[in-house]
Amino acid sequence: MMHRDANGIPTIRSSIPLSLFGFGLVLSVASTPFGIADELLFALRGVDELGDPLPFEWRRLVVVTNCLYMLLFVALVVTAYMFFGQRTKAPRLVIAILVASFILDAVDAAWRISFAEGDSEYVVQVMAPLAAFWPIRIVWLLYWTLSKRVKETFVYPLQASEGVAANR
Repeated sequence: MMHRDANGIPTIRSSIPLSLFGFGLVLSVASTPFGIADELLFALRGVDELGDPLPFEWRRLVVVTNCLYMLLFVALVVTAYMFFGQRTKAPRLVIAILVASFILDAVDAAWRISFAEGDSEYVVQVMAPLAAFWPIRIVWLLYWTLSKRVKETFVYPLQASEGVAANR
């Protein structure tokens, strides 16, 4: 059953992938501030889990990358607003968020690995989340780039000719 709004446009709930993406978007918006705050408090305390002082370079890494994650979070909130409003800019914002998260995660991981000093176990610990999340992001990137449903769903504000044609 195809769910359509008053203008005849497919709704987000008419597509299982879009519904799942919307659910993930809500979870991300709700949980991201807690992760950022936890990391920043870790850097501000200046000690690790064992009570040893953190080197200044490590604290700088955490502060810089989490400030960038805060900017990404603001973009994520704007993207969520556009997504649930079915705005025409939503697909481009989602693609931009996915690409930006690829880049930011790679920079964060590379910077953390630069402190590994030959500790291969630490390198694996840093790279494991990337190996898990990057394939998922690639699939979503392909979906948002190639899907016809995305092009049909994210059309607001309607242009005059589209609104008249959809109401017939």
